[in-house]
Amino acid sequence: MRRLAVLFFLPLLTACATTPLTLNQTVAVPDSRILARQFLSQPSNSGSLVVKRDSGFMGSACTIRVFVDAVRVSDLITAENVALFFALVEHIVVATENGGI
Repeated sequence: MRRLAVLFFLPLLTACATTPLTLNQTVAVPDSRILARQFLSQPSNSGSLVVKRDSGFMGSACTIRVFVDAVRVSDLITAENVALFFALVEHIVVATENGGI
């Protein structure tokens, strides 16, 4: 009975795992899911931040919404990234589950 339980639960544990990706293994989010463009162009004297999403089955049916200073910027699916550019002042960046694609 224990063996049966292990054989049943082991695939459930591995199905929830994500795989870390390098930036080169991800693709840029398509324009159709860019919600605000003011953080996408690089002004002079600015800093940059790249937000990327790992691949994996867990949560793959949901997008991750990225906010900067309470402004919706982009929705990411697995293995995508978005490059953001900021003036050199303090900003708040948040990534949260957004629901289905």
